Amino acid sequence: MSQPLHLEPIPFITLPNWVKAAAQCGFNIEPVFREVGIEMDLIHLESATVNAPLLQKVMEACVARNRDPAQHFPFVLGETFAFDYLPDIDTYLATSPTLRDGLRVFDWVRELINPMIQVHLDEVGDEAHLVLALAPSGDAAPYPYFSETTFASIVKFGRRLLGSSVPFQRLCFRHSQPAHAAAYEAYFRVLVLFDQPQQLLAFDRRLLDQPLEGAFPALHRQARYRVEQRLAQLPPKAGDEALPTSGLVA
Repeated sequence: MSQPLHLEPIPFITLPNWVKAAAQCGFNIEPVFREVGIEMDLIHLESATVNAPLLQKVMEACVARNRDPAQHFPFVLGETFAFDYLPDIDTYLATSPTLRDGLRVFDWVRELINPMIQVHLDEVGDEAHLVLALAPSGDAAPYPYFSETTFASIVKFGRRLLGSSVPFQRLCFRHSQPAHAAAYEAYFRVLVLFDQPQQLLAFDRRLLDQPLEGAFPALHRQARYRVEQRLAQLPPKAGDEALPTSGLVA
């Protein structure tokens, strides 16, 4: 019998991003990893794993240790995220002909980086919605810090592809308005709403098929091939057939 999704091992190749974010927020993350029992082994980083409850403890400790009142650790973590150990995904994204094509990356993120991050595209009238699900069930909205981090990365890469002045329309979170709510709109530069039925980033649907300046068909095909080869080498997981996909792969 497979484990509940929130207890499934999560690849921890993002460890260097946590180190960089902590340093930017003015503290050393090494004692945090030591206290919760996370091994820091860059030599075997690609095989390192952690589960969601343990990662939640790390996140809460990092938020508590933040020394820079002008920064919120989950935002910094999302901003510093990079595909350091999966450069083919970064190449694929950077060379995408359209945003719609680039959204395939969310399927790969779920498979190679974090099975808890499930993003799908909804097209509603003139709007496109990138809908985020992090919870192991639909009964609650746990892990608000991880929602903040994920959307910080989504907005970062969206602006990298579409331009820094892209007019996102609104950002919706399921959790209630936190004490640091004023930091949201200052950071994301978009209308932010709390206590919403879905967690999503809304923007003009036409942006999905707008040609991107970085389009590079040959490199794009090569990067896709290399990522698909990596996926084909993954060991089969029990219960994979029950996991939802983002619905973005043609």
